Amino acid sequence: MDPAVQHTVNSGIGYPMWAFARLKPGLSVAQAKEEVEPLYLHTQQWIPPQVRPDFHLQVRSIRDRQMQDAYTAARILLGAVFAVLLIACANVGSLFSSRGAARERELAVRSALGASRGRLIRQTITEALVLAGAGAVAGYLLAEALLRAFVSIAPSGIPFLAKAQIDLRIVVFSLLVSLLCAIVFGILAAIEKPRAEALVSRTTLSQARARLRRILVAAQIAVSVVLLTGASLLVKSFRNLESQTLGMSTHNVLALHIPLTSQRYPSTQAIMDFHLQAETALKHVPGVTAVAISDSIPPDAESWHDQMRFADLYIDGKPAAPGSVHDSVVKRMVTPSYFRVLQIPLIEGRGFREEERSNPGSSLILSKLLASRLFPGVNPVGKHIQFGTLNPYFALGKTAYTVIGIAADVKNDGLTRQDLPEFYELRGDRADDWNGHNVILLESELPVGTVAPWIRSQIARVDPTVPVDIAPLSESVSKLADRPRFETALVGFFAACGLLMAVIGLYGVIAFMLRSVRRRLVCGWRSALRARTFCG
Repeated sequence: MDPAVQHTVNSGIGYPMWAFARLKPGLSVAQAKEEVEPLYLHTQQWIPPQVRPDFHLQVRSIRDRQMQDAYTAARILLGAVFAVLLIACANVGSLFSSRGAARERELAVRSALGASRGRLIRQTITEALVLAGAGAVAGYLLAEALLRAFVSIAPSGIPFLAKAQIDLRIVVFSLLVSLLCAIVFGILAAIEKPRAEALVSRTTLSQARARLRRILVAAQIAVSVVLLTGASLLVKSFRNLESQTLGMSTHNVLALHIPLTSQRYPSTQAIMDFHLQAETALKHVPGVTAVAISDSIPPDAESWHDQMRFADLYIDGKPAAPGSVHDSVVKRMVTPSYFRVLQIPLIEGRGFREEERSNPGSSLILSKLLASRLFPGVNPVGKHIQFGTLNPYFALGKTAYTVIGIAADVKNDGLTRQDLPEFYELRGDRADDWNGHNVILLESELPVGTVAPWIRSQIARVDPTVPVDIAPLSESVSKLADRPRFETALVGFFAACGLLMAVIGLYGVIAFMLRSVRRRLVCGWRSALRARTFCG
């Protein structure tokens, strides 16, 4: 075995690896995976047998990796757009049908004067194409304005949204759809032969046209109901997302992110010294009631947080759950005030104490979910847990950690996914307990605008060269819902547009029918009075 590889295995350290390659012309992703498969199988001999099921070969394009879950949202929005398009087409068809019925007398007069059926069809198609062309131009301008408005209000993090634009393909597709609608509905309006009755009445009701209008109106209402139902369900899901319990309090909590450069802070000892001094200085800020330091904060799943395999937890030298080798457990290094600042209740046992920081020992606080899985039906306080290793060259770790408390569960894997089991370890006054990932949490009774200058001045006393990012934790959590909120707003907008067009189309058809009925009544009255003029 190569010495470098042997050192990595024996030290228990593993590093993720990504390989990037450009495919040859004509080679698909599936073919590339078949080519790499033998090499992947060859490398499995260096993977410990007990963890080999956790490793899988995956070959995907860069675009697919960048887009990730954006495809799902794009398909939902595309479905909403097509629903609006169907409603618009049905609306246009209904209006064309009503317009054709209103011009039936004109077409009958032209036919009586010698106009052929082909001439009448060409006339109606030409008029429909002019209207469709004007509508396409107006639609393009409206789409460009809406696109710019949506991009300007969209949250950050949506892949390639800032580069979205109406390119030639979209213009051609929209133009083809407009022309197709114009041709189809123009032909439908003129394909029926003008009747002789139309010469003595300005508007006569055709059974075929009446049936077509009823079908189009029913289609508009049906698609509108489907679109509104989907939008309402999405709004309900978003409301549930926003109103769910986080398991912690973000009220009056400020999160301080202070990036430290490796040139100025090259070791964990230097990182620890800075944060301990900053913690002491921040306790003297007016309005600050508690200060805590953690290597990560929930519920953001995209930010860094330490994880380990559930199968690497051992109770009395035995694996905790043999059937859960693929599960992950969140590990969080915190100072004693962490639970007070976030108001995470302790269900059993006790929390970490300040006097334990100089000699942290080996104590753990488990989340309720992890405790129920490790010790079902048993009080875990006082029990011992050991951490195993990922390779067969290591014996079971000799250090046994004592469970001193059980904390309530918190959202720790984003707002939409299930919570992960979690345990907390005390971040003491040892350099080994510190790394480059640190967040300072403050509980403040004053608004962020008031307390921020004092916080910056105290940090400047420790090191005036470091930048300080101060943000209310409630705002950070709210930003996690920005993308679902934006997607829900888009679907709601399309649903409102579809409903508006359906209402307009229904109003137009009903208005035309009432107008026709009224004129028929007028004709009847004139006939009863033996009027010499024809009904018009």
